[in-house]
Amino acid sequence: MNWKTIRVGLLVILVVVNLALFWMNRLEQDRLYAATDDQLQQVFALYEENGVDVDVLINRESYPRAPMVLGEASLLDRSLVEALLGAEYQTTYMDARQTRYAKEGETILLDPANHRAEYTSERLRWPIWEKETLRSWADAQVSACVGSRDYVRIGESVEEERAEFSYCQIRGEEYLFMNRIRVMIEAEGAVSITMEYYEPLGYEEDKREIRPIDEMLYAVLREILAEDWEKSPSLTQIRCGYDLDGQEAVYCLEFVIGDGQETIRMNAYTNERIE
Repeated sequence: MNWKTIRVGLLVILVVVNLALFWMNRLEQDRLYAATDDQLQQVFALYEENGVDVDVLINRESYPRAPMVLGEASLLDRSLVEALLGAEYQTTYMDARQTRYAKEGETILLDPANHRAEYTSERLRWPIWEKETLRSWADAQVSACVGSRDYVRIGESVEEERAEFSYCQIRGEEYLFMNRIRVMIEAEGAVSITMEYYEPLGYEEDKREIRPIDEMLYAVLREILAEDWEKSPSLTQIRCGYDLDGQEAVYCLEFVIGDGQETIRMNAYTNERIE
């Protein structure tokens, strides 16, 4: 009997079995759930019964997702200061956590330890107060701040004396809601740009089950009905991505109400609202 051949054969069998177990485990981890037509129709009927319109394409599929791993606020450094203030500026305050820079009525506070920066200015004047002009200016400031990183505008509000534009980073098809920028403009000339940034490093090794879309829609309806609305609310968009819930970057869905000034963001693992 050739024991060497037998040992090789046993090793091959063990390798094949281990590979089979590995892929069975992967398939189990990545198993797909898809809401049925009946399940979605029951949800839509409940929305209609409560006067909430659903005007959005529903992705009925869900599968396990891993939380995101975040790192230091690499965006919040001197390059950001130069993007907003130019090359000539002064350092007016510094400690172990924060640094403030200033230039002719403009200031920027860098607080990378808390993943935050804030720019303020009293210098700007707006001879033409119109949405397109304000939006273009805000877009240009955000583009200058973030460089090659992809950011998208996810909200805006323009009134007679005040305008607000909201942005967040996008990575592939995922929104990184923790990396957000808010631009506030007042007709009298005051401007503030507030940034929060965490470096996306990748994903945790272990995936977690997320709640089915029909269950999440039920939970969102409860949140909608708990609020007062000037007019009948409508669900117009669903965005998927990551946001901080406590100290963890969790997979979430953001449900956009109406024109986008109101949103409800839900932790997809727990089906609870992220405040």
